[in-house]
Amino acid sequence: MDILVRSAKAQPPASMDVFDQVNDQPQEAKKDTLAKAAELSNLLIGKLTGGATGIALPAKPKGELKLFFGENSIADLWLAITWNA
Repeated sequence: MDILVRSAKAQPPASMDVFDQVNDQPQEAKKDTLAKAAELSNLLIGKLTGGATGIALPAKPKGELKLFFGENSIADLWLAITWNA
């Protein structure tokens, strides 16, 4: 899954963290980072990487996915999903 974010700030940050849960949970949150892409009008772009520290996709294509962003100045958010049969 690709995540694309347009910041609402006049000067978008160089990166933005995405978490699978809020910080007040007993276990540590998984995290992925979006990076600014100057060639795409400064959109912040990244993927859910899974693994030991990254956010994994749900096991089934139908279900709930919660994402928490380290920044609340988001003007637009797009999720691009690719699926293999």
